[in-house]
Amino acid sequence: MMNAVPETTLRDRIKGRVDVEAKVGHETIFTIEEEKKLYDHVTYMVEIGFGYTKKSVQYMGRDYGSLGKTIKPDQNCLSENWFYGFCKYIGFSATK
Repeated sequence: MMNAVPETTLRDRIKGRVDVEAKVGHETIFTIEEEKKLYDHVTYMVEIGFGYTKKSVQYMGRDYGSLGKTIKPDQNCLSENWFYGFCKYIGFSATK
């Protein structure tokens, strides 16, 4: 095995059983650039002394996502899984 990719995975892609462009995991809501903009805003506000609650970041993400039409505007807010994934991705630690 080269690069720890199972041989059966490579065969399935070569034989057309699995789409070559198929990706593992959930589809992302935001692009890397969009997450960076959201991160920049949140960190700037924290630096000037205005911290956000978990819910407010979830609502902010929903509002930002609905502008780009990546999520439905009638969705209540983004999930806790999204929030903790966002925190992990950007290196935040969520405090209560």
